[in-house]
Amino acid sequence: MAFPRFIVRSSQGARNQGGTIAACLAAFLGSTIVSAAATSLPPGAQPCVTNALPAGFGTLLLVESTSFTQTNDAAPAESSTPLPALVAEITSPSAFTVSNALLANSRGFSLALPYQGSGLSSGTTNFSSEAALLAALPAGTWNTSFQLVFTNGDSFVGFSVFNLSSNTAPVPQIANLSAAQAIDAAAPFTLNWTPWIGSGTNDRISLAIVDAAGTTVASAATDCAGQSELAMGATGFTLPAGRLTPGATYTGYLTFGASRLADTDDGALLLQRSLNERTTRFPLRAIPGSSGPAGTLSRPVVTASSLVMTLSGPPGTTYAVQASPDFTQWTEQTRATIPPSGSTEVTLPLPPTGSPRFYRAVAVGGGTTPDTGATLSLTLSATNPTRLRMTVTGLPGSTHTIESTTNWLAWTEAGTVAIPEGSSNVVFTIAVPAGAVSAIYRARAGEVIPPPPTGKRPTLLATAVATGLQIALSGGDPNRTYALQQANTSFSAWSATTFTVTTDAAGAGQTTVTPLSATNGFFRVEAR
Repeated sequence: MAFPRFIVRSSQGARNQGGTIAACLAAFLGSTIVSAAATSLPPGAQPCVTNALPAGFGTLLLVESTSFTQTNDAAPAESSTPLPALVAEITSPSAFTVSNALLANSRGFSLALPYQGSGLSSGTTNFSSEAALLAALPAGTWNTSFQLVFTNGDSFVGFSVFNLSSNTAPVPQIANLSAAQAIDAAAPFTLNWTPWIGSGTNDRISLAIVDAAGTTVASAATDCAGQSELAMGATGFTLPAGRLTPGATYTGYLTFGASRLADTDDGALLLQRSLNERTTRFPLRAIPGSSGPAGTLSRPVVTASSLVMTLSGPPGTTYAVQASPDFTQWTEQTRATIPPSGSTEVTLPLPPTGSPRFYRAVAVGGGTTPDTGATLSLTLSATNPTRLRMTVTGLPGSTHTIESTTNWLAWTEAGTVAIPEGSSNVVFTIAVPAGAVSAIYRARAGEVIPPPPTGKRPTLLATAVATGLQIALSGGDPNRTYALQQANTSFSAWSATTFTVTTDAAGAGQTTVTPLSATNGFFRVEAR
């Protein structure tokens, strides 16, 4: 243990006093202080030492922090945002206040730790690179000098010595980053990382996941800094179902901290910790966790050990049935796909404690009602005289109908295609009909089929614009696609054009006809 030496500087007159603080002070319960220096570190990188803090002791904490960025499966690269930093802080013991501290080593490096109030002294300095940080903070002898103000008003100057080892943490690397770009928000997801071989009890691992507003939505650590506990040597963490918001993007921070100092200074009443930390920043994205409306749970029946309920929803839709004790944390219990009858029974385990539980059913794929926010597209991949190859892009697990037309009016089903779970596209191959001159294809999701036409004829308004003729439609059926037709002045025949108008929820829409096929003519629309 290191024992400080003191020179008295008292308001009651100069006098010399030897010995240790512990010899003349009674121990008091230490208080927990939130560090202002924590803002200089990435999320999750601030260590927690209060769970090992002896009664009456303060803390001396040194953290060397370097940031890395990982955007794919390759090794993370060192990042200058934020710059490598040394964060140093002293929280005072209960018996006296430490202030005006100075951290220094035998090679001329020093860092002032100004008093921040509430018993905290802290300081931060940045470096241009990790190499510069490690060069300035070598292993060996270090010391801190500081002013002490006792509870009776006496002031002292103290001096404490400690030794740093040369321990360095490996760079954290996410092992399944690709999978983390399409997390099903309605199901648990395990984030894996490369194992830290040789980590010890005084080292630390922490994980923090923050949203776009900077709010931590999930965290875990081997010390008391996380919402959840990690075992030292852990190689992954499972995010509970419902923790992420479907469609949202997050930033993760994985920190490995190698211990350079783990000691208790009985003379200075300080718990001393120093860590070399490397933090890897990486993206996560939660895919829309619902590909349809919420299912209906009804008719609960309790047996000796199970809860049986009826799950209803659109046929073909797969639902994750989730449970929660508080409407905040949701845990998936089972999954079920709705049969053609529109309902099925699900069997769930009863809570072992008998505590209240709330249940919901969230659509996670399939069915005829994909997420209205999803985009559906059809892309020509390749073709030959007899085969047409297209790529259908949409929600994982969703099914679509491929249709063709030669006149934009009559559509014929050419086949159906299902996008596999875990993917956003699938290739669809179709035989080109013999003797076909031309055809147009579309991919149609079941949920966008509008109701039957009402029979009312929409109102059209034509306006000449620089590029052609702008035709606005109003008073039509909501969310319906209309085919535009044209006739000459004799109204003897109506011919289909290549233009369509899709109405909004109010039954309105517009298109621009360009170029015009005739100087005179009339237009009308027919509902598909």
